[in-house]
Amino acid sequence: RSQRLRGAMPCRDCGCAVAVPWAILLPGGRPQLLCWRCEEGARQVGRCPLDDAPQPHAEAQLKPRRKPRAARHAFCPHQLRCAACDASFRSCADCRLSQGDGDVVVDLCARLRPAAVFLDFDRTLCSTKSGGSPYAGGPHTLDPELLSATALYPTHVVTRNSHEGEIRAFLAERGVRLAGLCVTSKGRSKAEYVASTLAALGGAPEADAPCAVFVDDSVAEVGDPKLVSDARVWRVLFQRAVG
Repeated sequence: RSQRLRGAMPCRDCGCAVAVPWAILLPGGRPQLLCWRCEEGARQVGRCPLDDAPQPHAEAQLKPRRKPRAARHAFCPHQLRCAACDASFRSCADCRLSQGDGDVVVDLCARLRPAAVFLDFDRTLCSTKSGGSPYAGGPHTLDPELLSATALYPTHVVTRNSHEGEIRAFLAERGVRLAGLCVTSKGRSKAEYVASTLAALGGAPEADAPCAVFVDDSVAEVGDPKLVSDARVWRVLFQRAVG
């Protein structure tokens, strides 16, 4: 249980006593705070303050974790904001990174005119989640803006949902024509399919401008170092519109 110090709690990183109004509350199973100095320090070194990264004070206070730490967040060092955590995040051309819903993707594609669009399935193109069949637990729907993009640009679905046959049938019933569909198994990178597809299209890895858009709701997928370093790919951390 977290120790309270005169109405305050210790900062996760430095351990100093900090009052709740002057700190940010960290996610997790137990209350944790981060003082404004440590928050700013994390941003200045290019790390999201909410990253579940090892910190000296936290390592001393907490028992060893049973679960692996979460993936590093999609942090932009140019604006010192995180695409996953900061509502004020703006698209960054240097990072080739955006966040937002289908409208953001459509606007981005209209500007870039990509040779290929790569869409995740669960919680991105479709309302399914956790690898479920699109025919189970529904009725499931397709994001209307992303659906419109599939009609304008060569679109590939790159998913970890293993129901490949059901996905193909579900999309075909709704008139979606795909350039490709890849079920990526655990332990493999979606970037492998992206790279091989772009190579077949003649896109050189050292391209000066993005020629593909990769859209996924997972910060781990969007933050894959292989995609981050590929100058051909503009990444979008997708946030499915509610309503």
